[in-house]
This record gives sequence, C-alpha cells and structure tokens, in this order.
Amino acid sequence: MRWPPLKRQGYLVHYEVRSLILALNFLTVIPLKKIKIEDEKILSHSCAYFPLVGLLIGLSLYLIGKGASCIFSYSISSSILVTYIYLITGALHLDGLSDTTDALLMRPGVTRSERISVMKDSRVGVMGVMGIIVVILLRYSSFKFIMERHAFLYLAMMPVISRWILTTSIYHGNPARGEGLGHSFMKDFKSKDLWISTFILVLIVSLFSIIFKDPIIFGIILFMYFISILLIRLFNMVFGGINGDNLGAIVEVSEVIFLLSVSALLSMIK
Repeated sequence: MRWPPLKRQGYLVHYEVRSLILALNFLTVIPLKKIKIEDEKILSHSCAYFPLVGLLIGLSLYLIGKGASCIFSYSISSSILVTYIYLITGALHLDGLSDTTDALLMRPGVTRSERISVMKDSRVGVMGVMGIIVVILLRYSSFKFIMERHAFLYLAMMPVISRWILTTSIYHGNPARGEGLGHSFMKDFKSKDLWISTFILVLIVSLFSIIFKDPIIFGIILFMYFISILLIRLFNMVFGGINGDNLGAIVEVSEVIFLLSVSALLSMIK
C-alpha cells in the first residue's frame, strides 16, 4: 500500500482538524478559532465529526451531573443540566424546534409557502412556546430520574447519538430551498462523511456498552433512527424538504426519545 506524500498527508490532517474545529464552532459556543470557509465542501465534511463534538458535550454533562448531585438534590442538579445543555449549544436546536413546531401545527388549509414564512419569522408563536415547554419538562424529569438511578453514563451518550442522528438526517434529507444553513450542510454531504460519522458512533457506543454492559443501547439508536426517518418524510411532505430549523427539531426530538427510552429501560430493570 502506497501512502500519500508527506506534504499531502499534512494537508489531509490540517483539513480534518479544520473540519473538527468547524463542527465545534457550529454545535457549541466554545470560543475557538474561527475557520475561514474558502471551500464550502468543508462545511458538509465537518458533519462527519458531529458525534465527536457530541462526546465532548456528553462528557461535560456527565461530569456536571456527577458533581452537582454530590452537592445538590437531584431536582436542582437536573435543572442545572437542562440549563447547561442549552448554554453550551446556544439553544441552537431549541430555536429550530420552536420554529418548526409553529409552522407544523398551523391551522389546516395553510399553504406550504405560508408555513415556510412562519419558520423564517423571528417571533415565537404559541405552538412554538408549547414545544419548548414540553421538551424542557421531559428533559428535566428524565435527567432527574436517570441521576436517581445513578446511570450517569447515559448522560454522556445522549449528545453523541443525537449528533449522529443529525448527520443521518443531513444525508437522507432534501434541502427545502437553495439557501440557508441547512442547504449549505446538505449539498456536498457525501456517503463517506456518513461512514466516518457512523464509525465514530459505533466506536464510542461500543466502549460504553462494554463498560456499562448494556447492548440494548444499540436498539435505542435504531429506534431513534427510525423516528428521524419518519420526521424527514413528514417535513418533506409538509415543507417540501428539510431546512436548518427542521434539523434542529430532529435533534431535540431524538434526545427526548433517548431520555424517555433510557428511563423506561431503567424502570423495568430496577
């Protein structure tokens, strides 16, 4: 097997590091060096590292959950975790959930263009507020229950899996329009990027499964993937494709499904 020249290898490493930093810049508010996007293909390729960014978020959730529960009650610790998850991500996906819910739950007979214009509107409607409240309440109660059962490692897995679901949604989705952040990520996303993302997921989850002795988590992942495919089909039917707001909604819904599935599993085991 012939390896690329050293200069080529250095370029590839530099390109992958830039892609990872770009993924961190997009998915978190961590103050890192801003990457100048000279080729938009790197934006799509950065999606391959979303599960790795999810791992960083998840490990911080794990540490904060462990530390907070040693000092405060589980109720207060859960509130801290809910606050932290939205601070570290800049509530990016929650905003997408709000806009998508507003547009999706409009009265019957509304045209597609009207729904899309509602998603573009910076104001939040009643349905959007309801969506936010429901998701936050489910997060809070699930975090509290999981910490009560001392299953803190599940907190670390949640962002990893949801960010992989995000990459699969980018791969399977069709852009709703020829502009916007969602379109920028989807237009050059290749199957190679999905395979990299999947390899990272399988590696991380396999280590978790060995340590925690829980192979059932793979079943939860498949269930989350199935739900994401249904959501993509729904958004294609209602909006004519997928946009950035819809992708954010998919992340929020997938994380709630993960938390509820884990809570149900822990209830049956103990």
